[in-house]
Amino acid sequence: MRKLFSILYLIALALFLSACHEDQMFASLNQTIDNHLEHRADTYQEQVDFFNNLAIDIIQSAVAVYRHASTGLATGSGVIFAVDETHYYALTNNHVVYVEEGVSHYFRVHDYLGNIYSAELVAQDHLYDLAVVRFEKNESRPPLRLISMTTDNAVLDERIAIIGYPASQINAITMGKVKGYQRIMLSDTPPEVVDITFDVMAMDAPVKGGSSGSLVVNEAFELTGILYAGSRTSRVGNVMTSYAVPIEKVLEFLAKHGFEVSS
Repeated sequence: MRKLFSILYLIALALFLSACHEDQMFASLNQTIDNHLEHRADTYQEQVDFFNNLAIDIIQSAVAVYRHASTGLATGSGVIFAVDETHYYALTNNHVVYVEEGVSHYFRVHDYLGNIYSAELVAQDHLYDLAVVRFEKNESRPPLRLISMTTDNAVLDERIAIIGYPASQINAITMGKVKGYQRIMLSDTPPEVVDITFDVMAMDAPVKGGSSGSLVVNEAFELTGILYAGSRTSRVGNVMTSYAVPIEKVLEFLAKHGFEVSS
């Protein structure tokens, strides 16, 4: 009996010491986290402020673009870059709005609040995979924001953010960095739709399928590119490397098609 009591005592002591050890480990971990947060407080606050600016301000420039055609529905994203007395003008991808000749179709734009507008195509170019749609202003609705544009391409490791409407998701925001510039080939898109031969901006910001036309902004919240492609590790996974038409080519496209844009 004494032997049994001794064994039970030793088990109870071991459990007690183990619990004390776990409490000490938990307390130590809490202290480590607190120290880390205190040391990096300014950095984390800056990241929170960056995201809040995107979510509250820049997102007002983003729109969803819908191409309704007898051959099917295509969806993508866009960004408002210009306005006149009667219309807003939004950039998107050519492959989002492309329709073969003779196919009946129409376009619609949804703003960040979900308001719907009829739209028309006013410019497109397969050499840039860019297009411009315009839609009428509605004085009964809140005014929409115009995106500011930089004039120089983003540099390596510069922080960027992508805002768009992937797969009908509303106001999606992802962040990452510029990983370089390279020429890529699209295996599933004919050249009359997309025929880009210049180097495009590669980023590590993950995006979902259907994000084409999403705006890409730099740390100064200026447009630095238009998302147009991505590569994924599996057919059902998120895009892990995203590619954008860089801002210098965006401005080249706009100038070519007669749009004047102030930076």
